[in-house]
Amino acid sequence: MKTPLTRVRLQEHWRYSWWKYLLLAALALGGWSIAMTVTAPRTPENKLLEVYFFAYGQEERVNNYLSGLQEREFPDQETVHSLWIPSDGADGVVVLSTRLMAGEAELTVLPREQFQSFANTGTFVALDQLPGVVNACEAAGLNVERAWRVEESSGERHLFGIPLQGLPFLRESIYNVGTANEYYLSIRMHNGNDANSARLLGLLLRELMTGAEGAEGLDELCAPVPAEEEAPAK
Repeated sequence: MKTPLTRVRLQEHWRYSWWKYLLLAALALGGWSIAMTVTAPRTPENKLLEVYFFAYGQEERVNNYLSGLQEREFPDQETVHSLWIPSDGADGVVVLSTRLMAGEAELTVLPREQFQSFANTGTFVALDQLPGVVNACEAAGLNVERAWRVEESSGERHLFGIPLQGLPFLRESIYNVGTANEYYLSIRMHNGNDANSARLLGLLLRELMTGAEGAEGLDELCAPVPAEEEAPAK
């Protein structure tokens, strides 16, 4: 004999089982979120230029500039923008390290401590081997001594970053300007868009570094990347 379903029984059932429905709803929502993340279209590496800032700052201001730069200089790139990771607390360091180890970011803007740590382990491109970079720093009278680091595995000493005191627009876009001169602009090694990343850095030097506009070699670095030199899409 079946027990009749009454309002009282429904109320009792809901009183003791509501959490099960809430859990099922949360699991369904989580599964949908994961599915959307996995299946969402992703920008190919060779069409993406992201500048990671480990700081708080004026993200919209920087992205407006990068958007204009994309229109003028990178019409073939799908995305040119900045991404900001909060720099306070241990969580920020974990997020930054995880993303860099996962192969994210073409360029980075990091405080001195994180810059030196990653530079020492070979994370960044040796900028002294790019045409015009050292000349641009010298033309601007920029002191880059702290940006020269010894890479641990090779024992070689290279210039791995550009101090932001030479790039006022980027420096002033970071909050807590009093310490912003301790930040460094770098290129991550093997980022899937190496040639365009180097070109982006060259354009930032030419446009934003006072005194570097006519530095010998920057025109070569800032020249459009031939299609055959672009990394294949992944």
